[in-house]
Amino acid sequence: MSAPRIINHSPIIVTGMHRSGTSLTASILKQCGIDIGSNLFSADQHNRRGYFEDVDFLEFQRKLLQESCGDRQPAWTDWGWTAEERLDRSHWKNAQLDAQELIYQRQEKMCWGWKDPRTTLMLDFWKDLLPDAKFVLVYRLPWDVADSIFRIGHPYFLDNADMGIRAWFFYNWHLLDFYRRHSSQSVLFNINSLLKSPNFIGEALVHKLGLDASSVTQLDSATIIEPGLMGEMSINSNLVQGLNAIAPRYSALLGLLDYHSDLPSSRNFDAPLNFDLQEKLPVESEFPERYLLSLYAQKLQQERQYSQDSKVLGDRLHYLESALRVYEQSRVTRGYVRLKRRFFDRFQR
Repeated sequence: MSAPRIINHSPIIVTGMHRSGTSLTASILKQCGIDIGSNLFSADQHNRRGYFEDVDFLEFQRKLLQESCGDRQPAWTDWGWTAEERLDRSHWKNAQLDAQELIYQRQEKMCWGWKDPRTTLMLDFWKDLLPDAKFVLVYRLPWDVADSIFRIGHPYFLDNADMGIRAWFFYNWHLLDFYRRHSSQSVLFNINSLLKSPNFIGEALVHKLGLDASSVTQLDSATIIEPGLMGEMSINSNLVQGLNAIAPRYSALLGLLDYHSDLPSSRNFDAPLNFDLQEKLPVESEFPERYLLSLYAQKLQQERQYSQDSKVLGDRLHYLESALRVYEQSRVTRGYVRLKRRFFDRFQR
């Protein structure tokens, strides 16, 4: 009779703001030997390498967050974000049975977990159900996230230009608050710094989160880390300088993330360490960064249009050059045929 398998209630949960490198982190964990699911969300043009998101957890959290947003507008309920930046969590207790069923279906896996940015807003929900879980928390610089969101090209993000960076603050506000309360079973890091030290993940799993070293596969970073994979905007760029001047709360929160992080970013921002995470978020009229980000979004749209126009013109030029070559070849051929006819005409005469 075979021995029963050990039930594992200590999954590895990967999360962070959307467009912050959580997919890359999950792919690294998968190579390290963590089972992050078999039914994963498909890759697309916005993430060609794949999202590495367990569809069951994704759909469960998406539905719960959408319900928590109610009918507040403007909103991007798929991410659990509204302009009021509040979630109605009163019905979450009713969802615990469905969440427990997801856990039960995977609990006999020896080393498992999942990744979904939406988990950032539900960290305490999962911590209550899985008190021994380990949390891998990822953050990226706010302006880089805003830039990445704009490049998706969705009209909502372009029409509501400050939405992306405000969602960055909302998500990372939750991320840091959770980490400060549960740092012993969490690891917090900047994604750009991870690219420079890819072995950090495996070392953190073993030395901080307490995984058995024999269960963590040695990472082959060359197969995952690509040069320029996660763009990083220059600190001297107009957008970064403008945001720091008119909306310093983003760099303040970034500074706090770096201060508490296990692997901080290389940026040096002076953040007040007494920054109150419970401080009420600004009201709708107090977002001076909106106009600056609108201008930046327009600039990206123009660049995208120029790029598309350039491609169309390049394709037309290539067609004309090909047609010209065919025409020139046909002229040579016709000349050869005429010369040949003249030769045979003279020969026959």
